[in-house]
Amino acid sequence: MTLTPTPSRWIPDLKAVSEPGAGFTPALTAPGAVAWFNASMGSMDAMNVMNAAWMIDRLERFPQSLVALLSGIPDEDARWRPGPEHWSMLEIVCHLVDEDLDDFGTRLRMTLEAPQADWPLIDPVAAAVERDYRSRNLEASLREFRAVRRTEVAWLRTVEDADFTLEATHPRLTHPESGSLRAGDLLSAWCAHDALHLRQLARRLHELTVVRGGGFDAGYAGDW
Repeated sequence: MTLTPTPSRWIPDLKAVSEPGAGFTPALTAPGAVAWFNASMGSMDAMNVMNAAWMIDRLERFPQSLVALLSGIPDEDARWRPGPEHWSMLEIVCHLVDEDLDDFGTRLRMTLEAPQADWPLIDPVAAAVERDYRSRNLEASLREFRAVRRTEVAWLRTVEDADFTLEATHPRLTHPESGSLRAGDLLSAWCAHDALHLRQLARRLHELTVVRGGGFDAGYAGDW
C-alpha cells in the first residue's frame, strides 16, 4: 500500500509559525511530500511508517536543546516581546510545560485508553494570561519542563508498542477541520510541536539580537 494524501490529516507548515503559539496549517504540500516519501521508501503499510521509538527519543532529548539555548538568559531578555501580540521566550517555555500536561500528554493517553471520551477543552492563548506566565522565572520554568517531560517520556516508553492507529472519534478535537485524530497523529504532532517552538525561540533570539545591536545592521548574517 502506498501513502496517499488525505485532506483530513494535518502536517506542520514549515514556512510559517502562527503567533503567539506555533500551530498547524492544512496539508497543502502533502501531495509532494507523499510522492517524495513513496519514491524514497517504496510502498509500505501506513502502520509500519510510525517509528514511535524515534519520536519518543526526540521528545526525551528536546529539553537538553532547550536548556542549552536558553540557560543564562537575563530576566529582561526572557520577558522581551517584539510586540504585545507575541510571546516572550519565558512564555513559550511555560506554554511547552502546559502543552505536555494539558494537551499532548492528556489527549494521547485518552486516545489510546478511551478514544470515545471527550477531551477536556484547552485554550493555550488564554492560559498564558490566566496563569500569568510573565510573572514566572525562566530557569524555574526550564526545570519544571524537564521534570514534566521526564515523566511523560517514562509513560511513553510503556506504550511504545501501542496501536497508534486508534482514533479519537469525539467532536472535541484540536483542529475541527481535520476530522479525527489518530494516536500516531498526536505523537507525531507532539514531536513536531517541539521543533516549531524551537524555531520560534530562535526567532526571538534573532529579533532580540537586532534590538541589542542598536544602530548596527545584523543583515550581514543573512536573511531570516
